[in-house]
Amino acid sequence: MDPICVAECVVECTLICYSAGKALNGLRDQFTHVPQKVATLVAETKVVGGALAQIQNAILQRDDHPGMWSPSSGLAQKLAIVLEAGAIVFRCLEKDIRRITSGITALDKPLWEDRAHEVWSSDQLNAYLDDLKGCSRRLAHCYRFCKRTMLES
Repeated sequence: MDPICVAECVVECTLICYSAGKALNGLRDQFTHVPQKVATLVAETKVVGGALAQIQNAILQRDDHPGMWSPSSGLAQKLAIVLEAGAIVFRCLEKDIRRITSGITALDKPLWEDRAHEVWSSDQLNAYLDDLKGCSRRLAHCYRFCKRTMLES
């Protein structure tokens, strides 16, 4: 995978991340009594978005480093896996938010709460949070690898 393809994947995942973050933020703003974990998901989405921006910046700053993209480094494969996993989590979040909010206004508090409880159990919200934290940790690891490789050249 060449640097341009990697950068394209990062941009795609970033767009999905920001879209999910915007939907979560809108959910938090539109409805009262949103679980605190939703606010935590918003914050963790911002962390992942920041990590994606750092990686994109590192890639675009130094896309000519041969060691960074060699198959032996494994960076492209690691990034592809992390980005795909992150994109899946964000797509699932967006799908759940659409299921919860479809046809509901801010005045439909009981309906919103019923749907939210149907779609998001405490375990489901914890799973999303764990997935996002794992994604941000893996992205940070990839970013450190990019920076270390660039410094070695």
